[in-house]
Amino acid sequence: MLLITGASGNLGKSTIDFLLKHLQPEQVGAMVRNPDKAGALTSRNVPLRQADYEDYPSLQKVFEGVEKLLFISTSVTGEERTRQHSNVVKAAHEAGIRHIYYTSIVNPSADATFGATPGHFETEKAIKETGITYTFFRNNLYLDLLPDIAGNAVESGSLYFAGGEQRAGFVLREDIAEAIAKVILRKEQESQVYTISAPQTYSFYDVAVALSKAANKPVKYIPISTDYMRKSMKDAQVPAPVIDISTNMADALQKGEFDYPDNTLRSILQREPVDVETFLKQFYNM
Repeated sequence: MLLITGASGNLGKSTIDFLLKHLQPEQVGAMVRNPDKAGALTSRNVPLRQADYEDYPSLQKVFEGVEKLLFISTSVTGEERTRQHSNVVKAAHEAGIRHIYYTSIVNPSADATFGATPGHFETEKAIKETGITYTFFRNNLYLDLLPDIAGNAVESGSLYFAGGEQRAGFVLREDIAEAIAKVILRKEQESQVYTISAPQTYSFYDVAVALSKAANKPVKYIPISTDYMRKSMKDAQVPAPVIDISTNMADALQKGEFDYPDNTLRSILQREPVDVETFLKQFYNM
């Protein structure tokens, strides 16, 4: 049996949708924290297993009889992520799971600026130490984030962001989900690492050009400092956690931590991944 953790989240649900094109519902288990939020899964007869990354005994229970695990990383960072991910890896090893698919990040390292990256580095290391075979999907930033980052740029004609001149390989979440499903269906036996990024990377100057084409009006990128970005977001009464995540991502972007073009995703999908311009045109219905 294949079990997907975080199955009621966007990436988990999308991956299950692609898997169900080739597998029967009973072959795909869905681990969720709150079954009340998993209506889309129950309507498709996907078996639910309730557990929480923080609740080790619940993980022990739901991992019984599981052969392969798609471990979708949590959204938290720091010590909380380390604790939760350690619980998952330890319980998987204890349950005798034979293969772990893990959603990681491009270029994981212990001293990265981006707050989520060290946790991914630690989790990959922990999985390797179990001796379980693995598949790591080292994903770049979600393309889906761009409209939130752009804010009112189309209306104002100005895209303010602390991205400097650096670039990122933005990838559509649906493309990531499809790629994960395709790799799972290959039934690989050996450990593998896949860099899931765009074939070309984009600066925010490029994003502004794509916004201009999508809106059929000029949009100019105006680089700002992270300090100014933080102050502006605070003045706009943006919640503090959102400010912290956004400015941290901008700092990491400025240091080139997402500038990793790669053709692996194109190869898995056997087509071109959705690019920035196509996505923004579709999003703004232009």
